[in-house]
Amino acid sequence: MKLTTILLILLLLPAMLYSSEKVITVSTYYPSPYGSYSTLSTKILVLVPQETAPAGQEGALYYDSVKKSIWFHNDIEWIELGGGGEEIILGTFSRSSDAVLSGGDWKAMPTGWDHSGAYVIPSGDNYVFRVNLESFGRGFYQVVWSGAVEIDAIAGKYVQVRLLGRRSGGDWFVIDTSEIFEDGDGLKNSVYDSHVIEERLVTLAPSKVIDFYEFKFQAKKNANDTNASAIVKTGTTMTVSRTAF
Repeated sequence: MKLTTILLILLLLPAMLYSSEKVITVSTYYPSPYGSYSTLSTKILVLVPQETAPAGQEGALYYDSVKKSIWFHNDIEWIELGGGGEEIILGTFSRSSDAVLSGGDWKAMPTGWDHSGAYVIPSGDNYVFRVNLESFGRGFYQVVWSGAVEIDAIAGKYVQVRLLGRRSGGDWFVIDTSEIFEDGDGLKNSVYDSHVIEERLVTLAPSKVIDFYEFKFQAKKNANDTNASAIVKTGTTMTVSRTAF
């Protein structure tokens, strides 16, 4: 009889243990017989998806089902903790025709640009590339750009290209500047030297939630037309992407 009882207990023990296992969520409440728990463990923590930010308090977490990322509250504002890790291409900005430079200072190239991408929005200036960030929180924004220039100039004269950016409500700042390109023969003789701007990657500093980012190219030749002629070539382009952190 005792042997039969022992065998029955051994057979039922796994089922008893399984039935006692519980799934704990952040809303589950267990009164502690000692006032508090020093450790609470579970196999997985599930945050209830929410479309809008709840009322915040320091240390709180929530999962944003629209932006697909986790947010925490620092007692002042909600800060994005992380996203899906997936790079999102926001848009591109590229030259559709050659830009012949004039003058000796930095100048934007107001015509001959193509915009593309789901997050590109009108900027009011046809040489400014604006991306909509209202669907995103904080994150790392990367700019990849490349291109080509041609120059015909006397010795010591050059052409250079740079990329500028600004946040909504901010001032323009230089994101990146190409190397200096010169005419190999040092003569203004209607023979152009071609130079490739190799692909350049720039990571912008993470920023708070903002409405948009704007970008534009500028170029210059450090000479008047009698000493140098310079062209920014068709296909000079940039791509903006965003990765949450």
